[in-house]
Amino acid sequence: APGQGSTFTVMLRFRIQTHPLSSANHTEDVFTSLLNKKILLVDDNLTNLEIETEILQGMGFLVETAINGSIAVEKIELSSPEDFDLVLMDIQMPVMNGWEAARNIRKLEHPTLSNIPIIALSADAFDSDKQMSIESGMDAHLTKPIDIPILLETIAKTLQSRKDSL
Repeated sequence: APGQGSTFTVMLRFRIQTHPLSSANHTEDVFTSLLNKKILLVDDNLTNLEIETEILQGMGFLVETAINGSIAVEKIELSSPEDFDLVLMDIQMPVMNGWEAARNIRKLEHPTLSNIPIIALSADAFDSDKQMSIESGMDAHLTKPIDIPILLETIAKTLQSRKDSL
């Protein structure tokens, strides 16, 4: 009957989400400079690829994917210098691993393409793995699972470092 029944009160407590870069002591300008950057994301695990793509797109990046190092090298080789700003590369992949792919990208004839920033994004966390990433020509080595503030900070530093060296 109208006017009779139960009344419910629901209280929801939400935490205010800080901007991912704010915890890393960055300004809004740094975040804005990363918006619409074009990333080639390389990972053989399709579930990881889908999750990482969603995360990156949600942060404002434009993402293209490759499922192994060989495809990544081919995409970079056939691209124009403005097609990609950065490569996020898994290490352990079939066909061609991330270290071999990075070495092949660094050997490309076009100077802009051969100098594209490459960041390893891998479950391999040993110092020897990080050293192999640097020796293969990668700019940085991050471990999975993704720590978003550290990822954004590393992308910003890597892009700035490459920009300063040109």
